Amino acid sequence: MHDTITALVAEDATTAHAVTVTVPTRRHGLDEQMQTHLDQLLGEAETQLTERTDGRTAAVLVSELEVALDRLDRQQLSSGLWAGVTDHGAHVHLLDDEVEPAVTVADRFDLLALVRQTRHTRDALVLTISEPGAKLYRYHGDAVDIDARFEEVRGFGLPVVFGGEDARRGRETGSWQRDERYRRWLRDINAAVSDARTRLPAVVELPLIVVGIGRYLAFYGEVAGSTPYDLAIERSPEADTLAEIDVHVADALVGHAATTVAAAIAQLEQARSANRLAAGFDDVAGAASHGRGQLLIVEEDADDAEVGEAVADTYRYGGQVVWAPAGTLGDQGPVVLVTRW
Repeated sequence: MHDTITALVAEDATTAHAVTVTVPTRRHGLDEQMQTHLDQLLGEAETQLTERTDGRTAAVLVSELEVALDRLDRQQLSSGLWAGVTDHGAHVHLLDDEVEPAVTVADRFDLLALVRQTRHTRDALVLTISEPGAKLYRYHGDAVDIDARFEEVRGFGLPVVFGGEDARRGRETGSWQRDERYRRWLRDINAAVSDARTRLPAVVELPLIVVGIGRYLAFYGEVAGSTPYDLAIERSPEADTLAEIDVHVADALVGHAATTVAAAIAQLEQARSANRLAAGFDDVAGAASHGRGQLLIVEEDADDAEVGEAVADTYRYGGQVVWAPAGTLGDQGPVVLVTRW
């Protein structure tokens, strides 16, 4: 979501019209209800656009947004939907957070719903590699129920099953052909995962965690390029239940987040000594709006409305945003900004 916001703020800075639509999705209502909301919101968007520009421009923008929404796979599990369109094109993103039906027509996108989504530091893609079938899951770290936590991604060639009995005999020969069979299988897995990450807007930027025995992890690292995954867990998906894998995934994500926060705090301490630090909502918002934000650190319980614009402005000018546990920043919390000068 970080890269998504960066791209969106760069786009809406070069356009005259930006339309933003948010609507709850099927997790909180029937598909018919969602379509009713969308029809009403698109009609309202066209009315507001017509007041700001000519009717033809309004119709073209709303039509582009409708086409993008029609392409959406509504069977994907989500709580909300964010959609936007400018003179440069339309964008659609699924959300884990519930949203209210709303439309905003302005010079810039309303990014608050996407900013909230960046808080989901316990979300990931989980790839389990085993011969019965390599599976890809959209992992919702805050979900209470284990079945809701692991949402299996279907299609894109997934799950990828290792070849039949004839191919399995290679394990018994000890020959080089055995390893090549596994490499071909893992290349197929990597192609399927890459396709899913490219085509599913809700998962493209999530960290990828690969779960498998050491042999599979090593081979996958060979076939998948220089950075095949963000985290690896050496376990057997055939022997472990999802509940057992969940414990290891949660621990890995906690460690991943802690490393990110520790690096940000170290940068904060250096900035403090160089007098390049803004703290408190007003000072942070002012510095970020003038493009001075290099690194924004936000505690997870900070108020969305107050930090939303600061987060967007930090992205807008090429800065980074890190979410930290409540209390991390002490008296300076819940938000501090490392400035460029």
